Amino acid sequence: MSKKNNEVNANDSILSRLAELEAQQEELKALRAQAKNMVRLGVTKNGHLAIYGVRKFPITFKTAELPKVSEMFTSGKIAEFVAANVQNLAPAVTAETKTKA
Repeated sequence: MSKKNNEVNANDSILSRLAELEAQQEELKALRAQAKNMVRLGVTKNGHLAIYGVRKFPITFKTAELPKVSEMFTSGKIAEFVAANVQNLAPAVTAETKTKA
């Protein structure tokens, strides 16, 4: 009888551990999906600044371009340009608008 009890306990332990690992795997999948959608910075192999998560491929800038681009954002030139040209700019495409089309 004790051998059967040990086997049952071992099976229960294995099933419990399996359920725990499956739950962790689901949590990891959710975290990866969340991280994939986050905008983040990195450095490319060539030493350029890369912005990931804005579009399918990263947006990259050479070091010499960074001060110019940064100045355009901080001065408000880009926001002014967008406001002045909003009627000419393509509308933002999101997952929701893709499914409606």
